[in-house]
Amino acid sequence: MDKNLNPKISGDIRTDLKTRMIYGTDASIYQIIPIGVAFPKSKDDLHQIMLYAFDKEISITPRGGGTSLGGQAIGEGLIIDFSMYMNKVLDFNPEENWVEVQPGIILDELNKYMEHENKIFGPDPSTSNRGNIGGAIGNNSCGAHSLLWGKTIDNVLELDAFTAGGNPLKLGYEGERYFDENNNNLNLNHEKISSKLIEFRKTNPEDFGAIYDSLKTSLSLTQLVTDDNVVDNVARSLQIKPSDLSISEPMCRLDVPSDQRNAFDWHQDRSYFPQNRDGLHGLVCWIPLTDITEEMGAIHISPKSHLEGNLKLAQKSKQDSLHSTQIPVPNEFVKKYEDVVVQSNVGDLILFNMLVFHRSGKNTSNQVRLAIQARFHTSTADDFIPFELNNYYNPYIKHKLEEKYDCSDIPNNKRQPPVARYGG
Repeated sequence: MDKNLNPKISGDIRTDLKTRMIYGTDASIYQIIPIGVAFPKSKDDLHQIMLYAFDKEISITPRGGGTSLGGQAIGEGLIIDFSMYMNKVLDFNPEENWVEVQPGIILDELNKYMEHENKIFGPDPSTSNRGNIGGAIGNNSCGAHSLLWGKTIDNVLELDAFTAGGNPLKLGYEGERYFDENNNNLNLNHEKISSKLIEFRKTNPEDFGAIYDSLKTSLSLTQLVTDDNVVDNVARSLQIKPSDLSISEPMCRLDVPSDQRNAFDWHQDRSYFPQNRDGLHGLVCWIPLTDITEEMGAIHISPKSHLEGNLKLAQKSKQDSLHSTQIPVPNEFVKKYEDVVVQSNVGDLILFNMLVFHRSGKNTSNQVRLAIQARFHTSTADDFIPFELNNYYNPYIKHKLEEKYDCSDIPNNKRQPPVARYGG
């Protein structure tokens, strides 16, 4: 640890062995000795610590009461303990039923502070006498009365946070959706992140695979797909009410240069996502998280190709792909239509029909392509098949669907093991 960080913050940085040993354990059976422990006194302190850790490539682990039974409060990098100083109530409005607090406040102490107004923080985990609100948020804590009062996620209105690179991030809650008020000001260092991810993939292919798999199911990223602006545009395009929409397999795509295992030839998404059998009542949604040029693997589409209808296509095995099957559109159909490269920028929303021919571009750049993708379907259409996410990949479920809905054209698309198994 660089001692030069100390003058920049009003809090403490400790690297002595005793402190590190204490913070090397939590309530779990695990032990990992960190390189140091930071005790910020303010948001500015935290900002400086985040900038320092990102610059020095040091991992960080936020910590509150250390009540974790799974080892979430320990790590080999820098521990950030909020319980020492950042443990206060900043503002309280009982009339509007909200309280602003720092992450290190103990849950029981928060409830004691509000008891004169007959208010309480709903989630009541068994560790509330020592657990911190920051840990409750990080673990989405609940408790015995969660059915009545909800989990932590149901009781958080707004968060002031920082990205890994130290950029301020304000997250809020409105109705039943999360939004990022500073989405256009994240200023992610995409070039630096790309270089680190590319190098990490070379040296740790299995761990990189785990990163990919986690991003595919990241709740915070896929929530962008259900933002009101996205949903309203999709519903307007399909000429239905937002409440009539169904969504299948939202995921984050992380495409490394020259890695074509997740690339697809010309295809119709209806072949893979048949929730609307004829395909006309569904849309593909793409949201770029970076500016995506042709060299970075921008997607290719064929305008008006949906007029061909739902083609009866044969499956083609592709052993070196994350997906075990490709269902390509034959060239005799592809050559009839224009090949348009869809370059996009952060903030764009790309929508096209489930029947439109499209394919993956090849990433020949030195940057990672990041985008969120999802499929929307009309749940009120006569051709809608109501089944759970990914169930059609399961041969047993497929058979049952064939019997109930006459869905013999649903592909038996059994997946290969996660990409982590395919390092290299």
